[in-house]
Amino acid sequence: MNELLHEIWKWRERAAQAGWCVATLAANCGVSLAMLERYFHEHLGQCPREWLKVERMLQGRRFLIAGFNVQETADKLGYNHQENFSLAFKKHFGCPPSRLRKTEDGRRKTTRREEGGHLILDDNSYTFPFAFWPWEVV
Repeated sequence: MNELLHEIWKWRERAAQAGWCVATLAANCGVSLAMLERYFHEHLGQCPREWLKVERMLQGRRFLIAGFNVQETADKLGYNHQENFSLAFKKHFGCPPSRLRKTEDGRRKTTRREEGGHLILDDNSYTFPFAFWPWEVV
């Protein structure tokens, strides 16, 4: 089990491709849900559901900072309704996504473009996707 999951890279991309669903992520990795849960507990100290929830919110924050509006961000993260994203974001970060966007809009003037599946800002200070593991090369 560990060898198979140790060979897997780009966890954040896989999470997004799985629609932020643990069962789909396990299936896409070719392991059972129980195996994935054991692996996450052993290597990250948390369950995959919690990791996915946190990563989804962090990705939402990245999109907002990059200049996407709240509706675009909710759509990109697979939320059916903007309100559901906004509530989850506020619960996680303690402020609504619109406030974060206003704060970031005031501090940073950037334009965005997508290139080969990566989000690139005009100052090249931010790219997506990010590596999950520190040694992972994207």
